Amino acid sequence: MEEIARYGWLDESPICEAACVTFVEGMDLAAVAAAFGGSLEEAVEITFDGDYEPDYAHDTIVLRQIGDWVVAIEDNGWQGSRPEVLRRLTGGRAVSCFWNVNAVTRFSYANHGAVVTEFEALFPDDRGGLDPDALEDLRADLPWDEAIGATQQLMLALAGRISGVEFTPDLLAGPMLAARLRPWPEDVAERVNPRYEALTHEDPELSYALQRADEPALRRLARLATDRAAVVAGVREHPMIAAVIAGEEAPAARLDTLARDLELRGHAAQFRAVEAARTCMSPSALAAAFRAVTEAGHAVRAARADARALRDALLTELGSPAPPSGSGGLTGATWLDEHWLGWAGCVTYTRGLDVTEVTTALGADPDGVGTGPVTLSTRPLAWTRTLGEWVVVLEPGRRLRPADQLLERLSASGEAVQAEWSTISNVWFRYAVGGVLRARLNGYAPEQVWGADPHALDALVAELPIPRQGADGGGQAVGLLTLAARLTGIELTAAALDEQWSAYQLA
Repeated sequence: MEEIARYGWLDESPICEAACVTFVEGMDLAAVAAAFGGSLEEAVEITFDGDYEPDYAHDTIVLRQIGDWVVAIEDNGWQGSRPEVLRRLTGGRAVSCFWNVNAVTRFSYANHGAVVTEFEALFPDDRGGLDPDALEDLRADLPWDEAIGATQQLMLALAGRISGVEFTPDLLAGPMLAARLRPWPEDVAERVNPRYEALTHEDPELSYALQRADEPALRRLARLATDRAAVVAGVREHPMIAAVIAGEEAPAARLDTLARDLELRGHAAQFRAVEAARTCMSPSALAAAFRAVTEAGHAVRAARADARALRDALLTELGSPAPPSGSGGLTGATWLDEHWLGWAGCVTYTRGLDVTEVTTALGADPDGVGTGPVTLSTRPLAWTRTLGEWVVVLEPGRRLRPADQLLERLSASGEAVQAEWSTISNVWFRYAVGGVLRARLNGYAPEQVWGADPHALDALVAELPIPRQGADGGGQAVGLLTLAARLTGIELTAAALDEQWSAYQLA
């Protein structure tokens, strides 16, 4: 297509591998620079000629005025693709084309600061924005089915149709103004899914308590977390921070600027305390609480203050709720979709060793910490039961360790089977016999296998819902636990969590 071929020159240009080109209507150079987080007063003149050397240590935009439009070019940058920048481009239409060396792309079209439609160039049918189909009359007849290797050309061709500005070699020729950027902090989250929040995986007990608190309690908790962070960071008396803690309105734009400047100056504790204050302004009480608690934790650690005191204060504010245990009354094959164990966990079945030998291999305290139903705990615990010839170990939460070598040790006198999952990380199934890892498979892509006999489980896997379409890591555990049951004869149901297990403290 001739329209696409006109952009072939990009392959030999300084921005061929990674760049973001943004076309902005109705704003002058100074206003565009400010929207990106820069200042035209600090700009310097550069040229994209043979002596051009990119400054990858700093975010930079290069600006050129073309009629009613400003073209902002970022070599190896992406600021123009961020909603934090697009919403500040309020003069009219804005079109952003981003690509990088890993074939990640983003086409965005905004109007007076509102993102109308956006998509990946390789997946143009998967669109977001306020009106995802707004550009279909302009976009549809471009050859998106040939996008591989031509994503930049396709996006710039569509941008040209919208703006009337064709991105030609002349736009990179001659002197232009370059301004260093002070990137804007991320916008405050309007919603969160606790299954994927960092707090859920760092402190599952606190996460569970937050998920069951009502809106007023969540708002109080967000302000309390901000208060504690502001005190240790030394910004409690700042008028804007004090206003947020008091439950009053604070100017969001000024908080954005304060957070940006503190981060750039390397004031980590203060920056995190301001971020906690910013998150309090989320329209979602749940999002405000989750993110304020997370940022407050960062602030406390950056200030080398007492993180335990912060956690205790938050749980006290919530009424010191007891952590959940057992099945929670859930039944059915997909119980992990709703159970806290679905956030992250690991189940290991060992035949040929006793409980003491298994817990020793895991590095657990041999004395144990008690018995009862499996209970959610921020402490790393291994819950054990002996069922026939098998020792079953259930570990809620993520475990960062060389798991292949562990399975080889556990199987030295027999067999070991393990299913491991997380909503924010990989999902694995391992099978070892006689000290040898026979097979390890990726729960999201079971065709990806490793081991001494990598296809040993193929026949069993083919009969099971692995992967489970549309499910996250907790959902993938359903198929992996079924596979484990085929190998061991032991089915891990929700009701099994109500039985008596022995708990051991892990290192």
